[in-house]
Amino acid sequence: MSRWLTLVAEVDAGRVSVAATRLNAASELRRRLLRLGERDHCSRTAPSWLEQHTNRRGNRDRLELTQSADARLGSHPAIQLRALEYLEDGAKLIIWVNSEHRRGRLLDYGISLCGLSRESGTRKPQLPSVAVAAPEI
Repeated sequence: MSRWLTLVAEVDAGRVSVAATRLNAASELRRRLLRLGERDHCSRTAPSWLEQHTNRRGNRDRLELTQSADARLGSHPAIQLRALEYLEDGAKLIIWVNSEHRRGRLLDYGISLCGLSRESGTRKPQLPSVAVAAPEI
């Protein structure tokens, strides 16, 4: 099984375990960014760059990076990464999550990782950019 298919299977398994509890994407992402910072893969202040907004109707939350993030990918705030096995220093990570405000159910999310490959020096996403809609649970 390829690394990508393994990751997809892990995400699908995680959806099942999250279905029984209210999604707390902000805490989970901050915890993981903190771990990346402790391993010196990104700034230790990266967890503080996540901000949650509720839409005007009050039924949806959006978690995304603030403008104070240390990098940009196009016009989007991003986290600059370093000391990665397959990508040169300066790779950029974008994350956003949409969820239901009251139940916390995941609606959709996006992840984009872009950088230069250490092997060839060419610009390519190491992991494909992902934007998905969560199935009804």
